[in-house]
Amino acid sequence: MDLKQLRYFKEVIAAGSMSGAARQCGISQPAISQCIKDLETQLDEQLVTRGRRGVVTTDAGRLLLQHAERLLAEEDNLLQQFAARGELRTGSISFDLSISPGSHG
Repeated sequence: MDLKQLRYFKEVIAAGSMSGAARQCGISQPAISQCIKDLETQLDEQLVTRGRRGVVTTDAGRLLLQHAERLLAEEDNLLQQFAARGELRTGSISFDLSISPGSHG
């Protein structure tokens, strides 16, 4: 299981359908479906029920969604912290030095 799979799973739940999630993620519907099937195989649980009106989350899917949201929020937090570190490293600082006549240093 990786963060990309969790991101796709979260999008499937948010969109309510595989095709909606695929459009949102910019990948094919079969790729999203395969991702969900792979997660279900890894966890040995059915995560969603598929129907004509889209997908409905199972109890196992709701549990995974809770953890996925937390893990993805942590990823965002970590990326923001590293971005802030990069801004500090590449920022510039300027000083205005004024030396009045007769002062030495």
